[in-house]
Amino acid sequence: MTDDLEAITLTESAADRIRSLIGGQGFTPEEYGVRLFVQAGGCSGFLYGMALESAAHESDTVYESQGLRVILDEASLPYLRGTTVAYDGDLLSGGFRFENPNSIGSCGCGNSFRTEDGGCH
Repeated sequence: MTDDLEAITLTESAADRIRSLIGGQGFTPEEYGVRLFVQAGGCSGFLYGMALESAAHESDTVYESQGLRVILDEASLPYLRGTTVAYDGDLLSGGFRFENPNSIGSCGCGNSFRTEDGGCH
């Protein structure tokens, strides 16, 4: 696990929701972590993505937050470093929210963002 001042942080609500998703698949947080990634797309240039994964690749960076493994690939790391992931929701709807210090702007819906260098990987 990487111990970095610019680590990825999960809020308690995000961690609770991720634990629920992992448990819903019949696994435990010891078996699975959450992969956060960035891909080119959306009206602002980049889209956030999340997936549950059992193992990190050799080139990945792994953080721990709220007792969960947070996995990032090499290409996404510079765009997500220092990000806090929260979960906002109720019984009818909900979603993850990325508070990204690397973002200089986002679209109206908040699903995509752009960075100062504007580059896509």
